[in-house]
Amino acid sequence: MGIDGGPASSGPEDRHEGARQLIHETRERWSVRREFPASLHWLTWAQDISRTDCFHWAAVDLRWPAVLPQDRETLAAWQLRSVLATAVDEMRGNASCLPPLAEAEGHAGPALHRLLACGLGARHGEDRLSAVDALLVLAARGQLDSALLGRELAELALQGTIKLNRLADAARAAAVTGAYATTWAVLAALLPPLLGAAPGPRGLAGILGVAAECTEQCGAAVACEAASAGLMDRLAALAGKRASSDLVRQASRLLVALGH
Repeated sequence: MGIDGGPASSGPEDRHEGARQLIHETRERWSVRREFPASLHWLTWAQDISRTDCFHWAAVDLRWPAVLPQDRETLAAWQLRSVLATAVDEMRGNASCLPPLAEAEGHAGPALHRLLACGLGARHGEDRLSAVDALLVLAARGQLDSALLGRELAELALQGTIKLNRLADAARAAAVTGAYATTWAVLAALLPPLLGAAPGPRGLAGILGVAAECTEQCGAAVACEAASAGLMDRLAALAGKRASSDLVRQASRLLVALGH
């Protein structure tokens, strides 16, 4: 679903085709036309972020939250292509918009969580840390939808848009701040689709290792609240394989941490 409850646009037919489910369109903003001066009425135009070549939409600018401080879903949609480039094109610095957006007001919906997911899979460490900062801010404000973020991350990972080794690094950085339960809640939603994929995506063992560490730290009683039956079944199937791979070992470790 797109911004304002409208339908999301179809995916771009370009090098970002693997991320075709991204939100790209914003509909006309009539409230801006009523309340903003004429020099800013261009903000009311419907925008297809995936197809415009205007640098104003792609460039990261920390002043954007001051334009629509009560509507970070629209701001997130405007910044999506730019933050996506930190993962797909390995650009540096484009995720710096994430902490200000996390601190802004308005609904924290699918556009913001998709933007955060792209940042967590960024190529460069400083961009991943910006995404981790934003995740922690949203969690502290009670605005993080862990299940939604986990599903977004799984979709991007299975499409090949983000790499799991980078995501594991970001998840570990979030966990060591003490946010073990929050990080596990995200990973608990991420893991079932990954474990159900055949073959399993590269880097899955690293994700399982971080998940096991989080579970060990926050305790089985807390961790089991976020663990679905499907996750437990897939972990058990993987752990039961007669193999000595790190993937099987980490699955077994996570099962033990969950009390199974």
